[in-house]
Amino acid sequence: MLYGSIYGLVITGVMHGFLIPLLGFRNPVYANGAAGWLWNLNEYELWSEVLGHVYWSASIEVCLISVLAVLSRPVKGNWVEK
Repeated sequence: MLYGSIYGLVITGVMHGFLIPLLGFRNPVYANGAAGWLWNLNEYELWSEVLGHVYWSASIEVCLISVLAVLSRPVKGNWVEK
């Protein structure tokens, strides 16, 4: 889950800290028309973005590991031997 957490922090920084505000997709109501850069967000929204992306990416990593573990089992059955 370490890699997923690091990925979540990177995505928060790159997408929500740079790209989304740069393209003008985020203008928080409380910011009086200012772009929603990470340093302009209120504390609640900042923690929501950071923790949400860490949780999201760590859960994707757990799902990926689980799927790979299930699919990596050897195929068994009568039809395999034929």
